[in-house]
Amino acid sequence: SFANTLKCEKVITKVNNTNLDIILNSVGLDSVISPKNIFCSSVLRFVRGANNKRGNEIKALPRLVNNKVEALEFFISKSRKYTSIPLKRLAIKPNYLVACIVRENKVIIPSGNDTLEPLDSVIIVTTDTAVDDIKDILE
Repeated sequence: SFANTLKCEKVITKVNNTNLDIILNSVGLDSVISPKNIFCSSVLRFVRGANNKRGNEIKALPRLVNNKVEALEFFISKSRKYTSIPLKRLAIKPNYLVACIVRENKVIIPSGNDTLEPLDSVIIVTTDTAVDDIKDILE
């Protein structure tokens, strides 16, 4: 691209036609944003947050891999049945991954021995689109 010939360190490309994702990925663009995807994510975040009455706030809702995968960030506001239990002992449904825990401004890439605690932010990655609460990922 022209920006690469100018030796720009980071290039952010805005596209309106999301059908071009395959082509855009093949030309080596650093970041691609779409107003349509940003708008859809904002609406989904609002709708899910409004429907969530169980105490876990959905903080973010980016969609990945051509809108087939969601990364959901939940804030655990208080102690729950699933807090303070090692992840390896929680019955997490298939197709859910606890990708990251943020505790006291420190990022934890969790193992089976890590726990979810009150005041944690937890990032879940899933192909399921019907998650309103972190409790929904448990069997």
